Amino acid sequence: MKKIKLLYAITGFEVGGAKYVVTQLIKNIDRNIFDIYLLTNYSNNSNNHIGQLDIKIKKLPFLVRNINPLLDLIALISIYTYLRKEKFDIIHTHTSKAGFLVRVAARLLKTKVIVHTPHGHLYQSDSKIQGVAKLKTFFKIIETWINKFTDKIVCISKDELEVYVALRIAKRDKLELIYNGLDTNNYKIQPRGEDGLINIGTISRLVPEKGLEYFIDMVELLAGSTYKFRIVGYGNQEKFLKQYAKAKRIFDKIEFIIPSNGAIDQLKDLDIFVSTSLYEGLGISIMEAMAAGKPVIATKTGGVPELIRDGVDGLLAPTHDAQALKEHVELLVKDRDLALEMASSARKRVEEQFSLDKMVSRTQALYLELLN
Repeated sequence: MKKIKLLYAITGFEVGGAKYVVTQLIKNIDRNIFDIYLLTNYSNNSNNHIGQLDIKIKKLPFLVRNINPLLDLIALISIYTYLRKEKFDIIHTHTSKAGFLVRVAARLLKTKVIVHTPHGHLYQSDSKIQGVAKLKTFFKIIETWINKFTDKIVCISKDELEVYVALRIAKRDKLELIYNGLDTNNYKIQPRGEDGLINIGTISRLVPEKGLEYFIDMVELLAGSTYKFRIVGYGNQEKFLKQYAKAKRIFDKIEFIIPSNGAIDQLKDLDIFVSTSLYEGLGISIMEAMAAGKPVIATKTGGVPELIRDGVDGLLAPTHDAQALKEHVELLVKDRDLALEMASSARKRVEEQFSLDKMVSRTQALYLELLN
């Protein structure tokens, strides 16, 4: 039986939820049924992982995240040429830029099945992030048009799905809810540190939508000899965040770490995980902290409340509110039994509701349904 040619397309292959999902689909989709390919930009940050996937990879350096008319045109021509040569049965795009350019080329070539996963979007955010209001209008126009040429849009949260419907970006029957999933067997529950300090940290891309200045504000409010803080990740806000911490005279209290082996190794040293996102599709790093049995504090945005039941699996705080984050930290430090109870409930919730098996099986079933 001839295998189904399946292409995954993603703008960049750096650390983040989209990369995680694409990587897990590539590793776990049935290779007896599908012949899998990957199209992506090739960055230094992805060198350690991209060559380990055992698939055919098309590296496209002109595929960049920011809007650049010249590079975007070159990328579109390159994509069109590649798709015409390979004749894929199914194309599944991820993230905005790859999602747009690859879907345009796939439509021109009349590809049988076109699927897109946005991985959360600006529509789920407020407008306090600089430039977001204008971008929302622009992306709404673009997405509404390109979605007409898409067979299914995979939403990673109910919130994302309902926003698409409410804004008339896509009709409900074109939307499919498939939660991100983890294999909790990869996440061992680590014991509390024995250095007498409370280790509080976050793992995140250092970009504006992650709201990490509010993590720093929280540090300023909590600063004391019993706490240690760390921010794990890299991104275009690294310099800004370090300067922000220096301006508040707390730079020496925060350890900035560039991860080398992913989130799992960093989680083992944390006592409390804090997410300060201003908008979030679902939150892979939050899910990983839950799977590792860590008490979690997160902002109430996007699909996060679907992942964390406030007061049961963790604590939720409003966005832009360092004071609320501080108070939640103090509550978990004061009431250790509550923290352990929430951490246990969080891991169980990921095991039962957000498993990797569910994500992969539902995605594969969607492919076969659309193809038939």
